[in-house]
Amino acid sequence: IILAEYCRWRNSQRRRYAAQQEENGSLGLAEKGKSSEQRLDCVAAVVGYREEPTLWKRALESYSQAQNCRFLLICIDGDAEEDREMVEVFQDVSGYPLSVLHVFTFIDQVYAETSALMHLDIPLAEIAMQMDRARSSKTTDADIIAQCCSVARGALEKSGINLTGEKAISRLCVSQPHMHKKGVMFTSFIISLVLSDILDIEFLWTSDSDSIVMPNTLTRTMATCAADPGIGGASTALTIHNKDETAITQLGNAVYLNELYLARSFTGAAAANDCQSGPSAAFRFSAVSGELLAWYKQSVLGHWMVRLFCATV
Repeated sequence: IILAEYCRWRNSQRRRYAAQQEENGSLGLAEKGKSSEQRLDCVAAVVGYREEPTLWKRALESYSQAQNCRFLLICIDGDAEEDREMVEVFQDVSGYPLSVLHVFTFIDQVYAETSALMHLDIPLAEIAMQMDRARSSKTTDADIIAQCCSVARGALEKSGINLTGEKAISRLCVSQPHMHKKGVMFTSFIISLVLSDILDIEFLWTSDSDSIVMPNTLTRTMATCAADPGIGGASTALTIHNKDETAITQLGNAVYLNELYLARSFTGAAAANDCQSGPSAAFRFSAVSGELLAWYKQSVLGHWMVRLFCATV
């Protein structure tokens, strides 16, 4: 625990040192055409499946106040009638006129100047697996990821979605046929890589549709990563959002935070992280692309590691 606290202090020192460098102009941000604030910008990628509407709306609204959230990407794992509600909540929060929503179809449509919808007929994970099965001995994982990015870029262009210029959007909701959490996360990673390339963004934030972020969560996390080029990712702490409702929820929150802290202290003592928590993880894009396909295909003792979504009852 002492070593973990030392690591926490070192992270604080990294952020402070980086801020001092910015003040002294020693990071060369001006040469890159970026301000100190833009240096911490990120793509926030949120995945979900038939989330409870009230909680989903709160999660979306929290990103409106999140500092350094340059682009919000929503990926919904389902395109059936039951999945309509999540898209409608996105449209509501994004300021879409409800009068145009009386007939709902999963067709590529742009409803507002800063937000858009896009549907994928085939999940990008399935496309990647088809390429993987048909690969030759000379085909690398990087080749497959590059082709998936090309497919995603083509889908954006076909949908008439502008990411730069006067009509550029800052929020995108993507739907696909239902797979599982790992499948929709793969889609979010691929599209995020395309966004990173087009918008020149260095960091990615990933979360779930039931997770709410604080206004400074993204900024502090990205500042820690940006302070050391050797950091490929980071994972923040979680707390139960309704922890103050009853004595039981307060106790449950205390137990959860205690177990989380102790578990992370082992690796945190060495300034390392053995698990990127899905609801609260940050990545440097340069560290994602090379590992993405291997992560998706990962197996243990011959069993493919995949997590299924469970709808809220």
